[in-house]
Amino acid sequence: MNFYLDEKSLSILQHVNPQLKHAALKAINLTVIPFQIHEGLRSEKTQAEMFSIGLAKSLKNKHTTGDAIDIYCYHDNDVSYNYKDYQVVSTAFEIAMIDTDYLIKWKGNEGTTFADMIHFEIEENKCI
Repeated sequence: MNFYLDEKSLSILQHVNPQLKHAALKAINLTVIPFQIHEGLRSEKTQAEMFSIGLAKSLKNKHTTGDAIDIYCYHDNDVSYNYKDYQVVSTAFEIAMIDTDYLIKWKGNEGTTFADMIHFEIEENKCI
């Protein structure tokens, strides 16, 4: 299957870490589950607003540095809430990064909340 990232997703990727952009562009061609980018770089103001209403765990995180993205997987044009869909996409991200010095961390390995499932971030350089 050939999936693609829509214009909104491509626009979001323009403002994130180039390695994360590389991973997303490669992963979309490796996965059997379609996904789109929901969010990337956040302003400190947006992060503070999200923190104040309990949607973020801290005032600073990898979204505020452009080192994280949130994705939505889809089934029949509807957002998927199925953990296994995000697990499949996380494998595509891992494969996408094999030829680089970076790792992608999927928060879904740490929990099964929707916020965890959709979150991918650049991990430390694996050469260090």
